[in-house]
Amino acid sequence: MGPRKAFLFSPFLLWSHSRGVRLMFLLLTLHLGNCVDKADDEDDEDLTVNKTWVLAPKIHEGDVTQILNSLLQGYDNKLRPDIGVRPTVIETDVYVNSIGPVDPINMEYTIDIIFAQTWFDSRLKFNSTMKVLMLNSNMVGKIWIPDTFFRNSRKSDAHWITTPNRLLRIWNDGRVLYTLRLTINAECYLQLHNFPMDEHSCPLEFSSCK
Repeated sequence: MGPRKAFLFSPFLLWSHSRGVRLMFLLLTLHLGNCVDKADDEDDEDLTVNKTWVLAPKIHEGDVTQILNSLLQGYDNKLRPDIGVRPTVIETDVYVNSIGPVDPINMEYTIDIIFAQTWFDSRLKFNSTMKVLMLNSNMVGKIWIPDTFFRNSRKSDAHWITTPNRLLRIWNDGRVLYTLRLTINAECYLQLHNFPMDEHSCPLEFSSCK
Protein backbone atom coordinates (compact mmCIF):
# COMPACT_ATOMS: atom_id res chain seq x y z
CA MET A 1 0.00 0.00 0.00
CA GLY A 2 1.42 3.39 -0.98
CA PRO A 3 1.77 6.40 1.31
CA ARG A 4 -1.45 8.01 2.47
CA LYS A 5 -2.30 11.26 0.74
CA ALA A 6 -3.43 14.44 2.45
CA PHE A 7 -4.19 18.00 1.48
CA LEU A 8 -2.14 20.76 3.09
CA PHE A 9 -3.07 24.43 3.28
CA SER A 10 -0.60 27.01 4.62
CA PRO A 11 -2.13 30.43 5.29
CA PHE A 12 -1.39 32.61 8.30
CA LEU A 13 -3.19 34.97 10.66
CA LEU A 14 -2.19 38.25 12.24
CA TRP A 15 -3.53 39.19 15.67
CA SER A 16 -3.49 42.85 16.69
CA HIS A 17 -6.36 43.47 19.08
CA SER A 18 -4.93 46.83 20.13
CA ARG A 19 -5.18 48.12 16.58
CA GLY A 20 -8.56 46.58 15.90
CA VAL A 21 -7.18 44.51 13.07
CA ARG A 22 -9.19 41.49 12.00
CA LEU A 23 -7.79 39.79 8.96
CA MET A 24 -9.41 36.93 7.10
CA PHE A 25 -7.58 34.61 4.77
CA LEU A 26 -9.15 32.20 2.31
CA LEU A 27 -7.54 28.85 1.87
CA LEU A 28 -6.81 29.20 -1.81
CA THR A 29 -3.53 27.34 -2.21
CA LEU A 30 -3.85 23.59 -2.24
CA HIS A 31 -0.96 21.15 -2.31
CA LEU A 32 -1.38 17.42 -2.74
CA GLY A 33 1.36 15.30 -1.24
CA ASN A 34 2.26 12.64 1.25
CA CYS A 35 0.66 12.98 4.64
CA VAL A 36 2.93 14.93 6.98
CA ASP A 37 2.87 14.12 10.67
CA LYS A 38 3.97 16.80 13.10
CA ALA A 39 5.30 14.02 15.28
CA ASP A 40 8.00 13.46 12.66
CA ASP A 41 9.29 17.02 13.01
CA GLU A 42 13.03 17.44 13.45
CA ASP A 43 12.46 18.98 16.87
CA ASP A 44 11.13 15.71 18.32
CA GLU A 45 12.94 14.05 21.14
CA ASP A 46 13.54 10.82 19.22
CA LEU A 47 15.43 11.29 15.96
CA THR A 48 16.39 8.79 13.28
CA VAL A 49 19.87 9.24 11.83
CA ASN A 50 20.88 6.76 9.12
CA LYS A 51 18.22 4.38 10.43
CA THR A 52 19.78 4.46 13.92
CA TRP A 53 17.62 5.65 16.78
CA VAL A 54 19.13 8.48 18.82
CA LEU A 55 17.37 8.84 22.16
CA ALA A 56 17.15 12.10 24.06
CA PRO A 57 18.18 12.20 27.73
CA LYS A 58 15.63 10.74 30.09
CA ILE A 59 13.08 13.29 31.28
CA HIS A 60 11.89 13.18 34.86
CA GLU A 61 8.31 14.06 35.72
CA GLY A 62 9.46 16.36 38.48
CA ASP A 63 11.50 18.44 36.04
CA VAL A 64 8.48 19.02 33.79
CA THR A 65 6.29 19.91 36.77
CA GLN A 66 8.85 22.41 38.01
CA ILE A 67 9.11 24.06 34.58
CA LEU A 68 5.32 24.31 34.21
CA ASN A 69 4.88 25.76 37.69
CA SER A 70 7.53 28.36 36.92
CA LEU A 71 5.98 29.29 33.57
CA LEU A 72 2.46 29.66 34.96
CA GLN A 73 3.46 31.74 37.98
CA GLY A 74 2.08 35.21 37.30
CA TYR A 75 0.99 34.24 33.77
CA ASP A 76 -2.23 35.92 32.58
CA ASN A 77 -3.90 33.83 29.86
CA LYS A 78 -6.31 36.66 29.07
CA LEU A 79 -3.50 38.74 27.54
CA ARG A 80 -1.96 37.88 24.19
CA PRO A 81 1.85 37.86 23.81
CA ASP A 82 3.51 41.30 23.45
CA ILE A 83 0.21 43.12 23.87
CA GLY A 84 0.62 46.85 23.30
CA VAL A 85 4.00 46.29 21.65
CA ARG A 86 3.50 44.40 18.40
CA PRO A 87 0.94 42.17 16.66
CA THR A 88 1.07 38.45 17.35
CA VAL A 89 1.67 36.49 14.16
CA ILE A 90 -0.12 33.14 13.99
CA GLU A 91 1.16 30.63 11.45
CA THR A 92 -1.43 28.02 10.51
CA ASP A 93 -1.53 24.67 8.76
CA VAL A 94 -4.64 22.77 7.76
CA TYR A 95 -4.32 19.02 7.17
CA VAL A 96 -7.38 17.70 5.37
CA ASN A 97 -8.39 14.18 6.37
CA SER A 98 -11.45 14.07 4.11
CA ILE A 99 -13.79 16.28 2.08
CA GLY A 100 -17.42 15.50 1.44
CA PRO A 101 -20.17 15.01 0.99
CA VAL A 102 -21.13 18.18 -0.88
CA ASP A 103 -24.78 19.12 -0.39
CA PRO A 104 -26.04 21.10 -3.43
CA ILE A 105 -29.47 21.59 -1.86
CA ASN A 106 -28.26 23.27 1.32
CA MET A 107 -25.21 24.75 -0.44
CA GLU A 108 -22.66 23.36 2.00
CA TYR A 109 -19.90 20.79 2.25
CA THR A 110 -18.31 18.75 5.02
CA ILE A 111 -14.59 18.76 5.74
CA ASP A 112 -12.59 16.85 8.37
CA ILE A 113 -9.36 18.65 9.27
CA ILE A 114 -6.49 18.88 11.71
CA PHE A 115 -6.04 22.60 12.39
CA ALA A 116 -2.58 23.63 13.61
CA GLN A 117 -1.57 27.07 14.91
CA THR A 118 1.95 28.18 15.84
CA TRP A 119 3.03 31.40 17.55
CA PHE A 120 5.66 32.78 19.93
CA ASP A 121 4.97 33.70 23.54
CA SER A 122 8.06 35.10 25.26
CA ARG A 123 6.46 34.47 28.66
CA LEU A 124 6.78 30.72 28.02
CA LYS A 125 10.55 30.62 27.47
CA PHE A 126 12.41 28.27 29.79
CA ASN A 127 15.98 27.08 30.41
CA SER A 128 16.30 23.32 30.38
CA THR A 129 18.02 20.44 28.62
CA MET A 130 14.57 19.67 27.23
CA LYS A 131 13.85 21.41 23.93
CA VAL A 132 10.10 20.88 23.97
CA LEU A 133 7.31 20.11 26.42
CA MET A 134 4.67 17.79 24.95
CA LEU A 135 1.47 18.43 26.89
CA ASN A 136 -2.09 17.17 26.86
CA SER A 137 -5.28 19.18 26.51
CA ASN A 138 -5.44 20.01 30.23
CA MET A 139 -2.82 22.70 29.68
CA VAL A 140 -4.75 24.45 26.89
CA GLY A 141 -6.93 26.54 29.20
CA LYS A 142 -3.95 27.78 31.22
CA ILE A 143 -2.13 29.72 28.48
CA TRP A 144 -3.21 32.25 25.85
CA ILE A 145 -4.76 30.58 22.79
CA PRO A 146 -5.76 32.39 19.56
CA ASP A 147 -9.51 33.05 19.35
CA THR A 148 -9.79 31.67 15.82
CA PHE A 149 -13.19 30.82 14.38
CA PHE A 150 -14.40 29.69 10.95
CA ARG A 151 -16.41 32.45 9.34
CA ASN A 152 -18.38 30.37 6.82
CA SER A 153 -19.00 27.46 9.17
CA ARG A 154 -22.59 26.41 9.80
CA LYS A 155 -21.64 23.67 12.23
CA SER A 156 -18.34 22.60 13.78
CA ASP A 157 -17.62 19.58 15.93
CA ALA A 158 -14.43 18.86 17.83
CA HIS A 159 -13.38 15.24 18.30
CA TRP A 160 -13.34 14.03 21.90
CA ILE A 161 -13.06 10.22 21.63
CA THR A 162 -11.31 8.64 23.40
CA THR A 163 -9.74 11.84 24.68
CA PRO A 164 -9.89 15.40 23.34
CA ASN A 165 -8.09 15.37 19.98
CA ARG A 166 -5.87 18.30 20.91
CA LEU A 167 -2.11 18.65 21.14
CA LEU A 168 -0.04 21.35 22.81
CA ARG A 169 3.73 21.73 22.55
CA ILE A 170 5.90 24.45 24.06
CA TRP A 171 9.51 24.91 22.93
CA ASN A 172 12.19 26.42 25.17
CA ASP A 173 12.38 29.52 22.93
CA GLY A 174 8.69 30.31 23.58
CA ARG A 175 7.30 28.78 20.39
CA VAL A 176 3.86 27.20 20.89
CA LEU A 177 2.12 24.63 18.69
CA TYR A 178 -1.59 23.96 19.20
CA THR A 179 -3.48 21.47 17.05
CA LEU A 180 -7.01 20.12 17.16
CA ARG A 181 -9.19 17.96 14.97
CA LEU A 182 -12.46 19.38 13.66
CA THR A 183 -15.32 18.34 11.40
CA ILE A 184 -16.89 21.41 9.79
CA ASN A 185 -20.01 21.97 7.71
CA ALA A 186 -19.14 25.07 5.69
CA GLU A 187 -21.08 27.21 3.23
CA CYS A 188 -20.33 26.69 -0.45
CA TYR A 189 -22.60 28.50 -2.89
CA LEU A 190 -22.61 26.40 -6.06
CA GLN A 191 -23.26 27.79 -9.53
CA LEU A 192 -24.90 24.92 -11.39
CA HIS A 193 -25.71 26.67 -14.68
CA ASN A 194 -23.15 24.58 -16.60
CA PHE A 195 -23.98 21.26 -14.93
CA PRO A 196 -22.58 18.62 -15.42
CA MET A 197 -19.51 20.44 -16.82
CA ASP A 198 -19.36 22.93 -13.96
CA GLU A 199 -16.42 23.70 -11.66
CA HIS A 200 -16.62 24.97 -8.10
CA SER A 201 -14.37 26.51 -5.47
CA CYS A 202 -15.41 25.93 -1.86
CA PRO A 203 -13.51 28.19 0.57
CA LEU A 204 -12.84 27.67 4.26
CA GLU A 205 -12.64 31.11 5.86
CA PHE A 206 -11.29 31.87 9.31
CA SER A 207 -10.24 34.88 11.35
CA SER A 208 -9.93 36.26 14.85
CA CYS A 209 -13.11 36.80 16.85
CA LYS A 210 -12.02 40.29 17.89
